[in-house]
Amino acid sequence: MLSARNNLQLANATLTRLVASPTPVTATASDTVDQRVVIPTIDELVPLVDGAPAIRQADAELASAKASVRSAKTSFLPTVNMNFNRGGSGLDPAFGIGDKRYAYNQNLSFSLNFPLFNNLTREVNVARAIVAEDVAEASLRDARYLARQTLVQSLGQMRIAREQVDIQTQSVAAATEDVRVQQRRYELGATTLLDLLTSQAQLDTARNSLIRARYDYRVAKAQLEALIGRDL
Repeated sequence: MLSARNNLQLANATLTRLVASPTPVTATASDTVDQRVVIPTIDELVPLVDGAPAIRQADAELASAKASVRSAKTSFLPTVNMNFNRGGSGLDPAFGIGDKRYAYNQNLSFSLNFPLFNNLTREVNVARAIVAEDVAEASLRDARYLARQTLVQSLGQMRIAREQVDIQTQSVAAATEDVRVQQRRYELGATTLLDLLTSQAQLDTARNSLIRARYDYRVAKAQLEALIGRDL
């Protein structure tokens, strides 16, 4: 009992830190009941998986890598500069605003710059950008395959956990009935206290297994929701 209470306090403190609450919080009673959703099929989830957050991130990284390749290739293009200057000089208290206007001159110039050789720096930058693009493309392809694999795995775990919940629910019902029978027999003197305590221990074990099955079901559901990026 002391260990169980300590574990409960630690779990409450962990939950309080997770939600950043200034006051201690704990799980609500309604969150311990069986909560189920209709498990979609793979065909229904494949379109959602194709737009999963991980795939969108990998797709964005590929687009960025392609842009980096185009940017690196711009170093092979010449640079054109244009300069325009206009100035005036003279002696006038009104600074050229009155009748004595300044003598102005204008100058327009163009320059073209094209480095013929820069120690192969441009070629190296382009090669690195192309390699980064290939890596991003491979990462996107792997992310898609990984998403499909995770989809099959999460769906399987969710179905197994749901069946385990059903099995453990029946086990708890059977253990509860056994405790009732043993209690009645003990009151009539037809059984021993050891048999009654054994039945109660089996009921506690069944309840613990049911809690674990419900926990596994929720974890599998959360993993599937994290994969598709939305609630089921």
